[in-house]
Amino acid sequence: MPLSPIRAARAVQILAARAALTCGLAHPATRTLLAVAASVAARAWEAGHRVHDVHPAPQLVQKDALVADDLYTRYMKAFQALNAHRAACGTCTDAVTCEAGAPLDERFTRLQDAYRARQSKQR
Repeated sequence: MPLSPIRAARAVQILAARAALTCGLAHPATRTLLAVAASVAARAWEAGHRVHDVHPAPQLVQKDALVADDLYTRYMKAFQALNAHRAACGTCTDAVTCEAGAPLDERFTRLQDAYRARQSKQR
């Protein structure tokens, strides 16, 4: 029984990727497998299968990456806000924070701790 167009496309794609890793992109076997993979993927497309059928997107990885990026963005904005306040305030330093700068310092510290904790989990 022949493979479905999607399974055939995935199988040839995996073979081409393995050839590229082991032999390099310039090797004739790699180039041949890449051409076959493109041809099989085109036939799958013509049969009504779309790219996301051949290349399913890993949902959790993308979602985690977006969450991590959002945390980093908030962390950097808190850092910038705290530095802007310290530059304008005459009493704030790295060691001493005025009453108006305390919430900014607290937010920055909390976000920095969360970001560093996430980074240490990824290692």
